[in-house]
Amino acid sequence: MTRIFSAILAMGLLTIYSCKKSSDPGGSWSFEGVTYDVTGCSTAYYTLNASNVNNNNPYSYGAIGINFHSALPGSSGVYTVVKNPPAANQVSVQMIIYGPLGQVSYMSTGGNGAEAVNVSVAKNGFLTVSGSGIEMWDGSTDSSALYLNITQTQ
Repeated sequence: MTRIFSAILAMGLLTIYSCKKSSDPGGSWSFEGVTYDVTGCSTAYYTLNASNVNNNNPYSYGAIGINFHSALPGSSGVYTVVKNPPAANQVSVQMIIYGPLGQVSYMSTGGNGAEAVNVSVAKNGFLTVSGSGIEMWDGSTDSSALYLNITQTQ
């Protein structure tokens, strides 16, 4: 599963073009006291991928993927956060934090069905995904809450 996620994020990072690149570059997400301002964003199949990689942090950055069921949403709504894989009206969230000691992968726990994200779909089909208190887990001992507000603009 981690290899699949890494491949999806790698594809997303290679095609970083669809979030706005201005003083508000597509929003941000926060995890473990660190805020990651989105510098690039793309969609691949049924996933919205975002990262904060830039020329100043090529060895220390984060990447996040919001996975939808079989297709990106065509209408706005509230989606329940689950572990992978999501079903209709659900999302799973996966994140990789890159640092000097390598990478750490996190996945949403589902929070026993009590966690959700709001998804807005603009007229042009671009997405805004926001949520707070989404429990992320590294599969071992580290878990923490994720806060996100990511806007696709191109």
